[in-house]
Amino acid sequence: MDPNPNVLLNDSNHIAARVHQTLVHDSGYFLDRRVLPYLNVAGFGVVGYIQLSELRADLISALVERWHPKTHTFHFPCGEVTIMLQGVAVQLGLSVNGDAVTRLGKVPDPWGTCKRLLGRVSRNDDEGRLTHIKFNWLKQNFRHLPSSPKQMDIIYAARAFILQLIGGILLPNVNQNKVSITYLPLLEDLEHAGRFS
Repeated sequence: MDPNPNVLLNDSNHIAARVHQTLVHDSGYFLDRRVLPYLNVAGFGVVGYIQLSELRADLISALVERWHPKTHTFHFPCGEVTIMLQGVAVQLGLSVNGDAVTRLGKVPDPWGTCKRLLGRVSRNDDEGRLTHIKFNWLKQNFRHLPSSPKQMDIIYAARAFILQLIGGILLPNVNQNKVSITYLPLLEDLEHAGRFS
């Protein structure tokens, strides 16, 4: 038995509105060109050029309406299509053939890790812990390089921007304004980070 189309339409509009309101957070600034080589080494060079503008809720609604959960495909006049990992990898320039990132756990010393890998420490959350880093803090501290930056200043800025890409665009969640600190240790060696899938 086919479900009521009016229910599906209302559900898809609700989903599209929810997607539109959450999930994507643009860094809000263009990178200094001196940071780009480090993004390339870490495998985030192409993603670094993504500057999102407004999400189109009407287009998202149209896609949601054409989604068939039983087949996990979109049904278009030209036929069935689905999102493939390879397509995402090609569009974003990300590697899908590398070491898998699994079991992200607690960071034993979040303050020390933050100081060592970003050069400064983010403020604690409301409960006195450091489990997430706010995007506003990253932007305030790493948007502009010093007038005569040292190599470490540029590396810190690259790590901060990658954190924003991970938490704001690639793996967003309902927090919408912060990224988990568990991703930071993966960026300790930018060259090794470029080998992750």
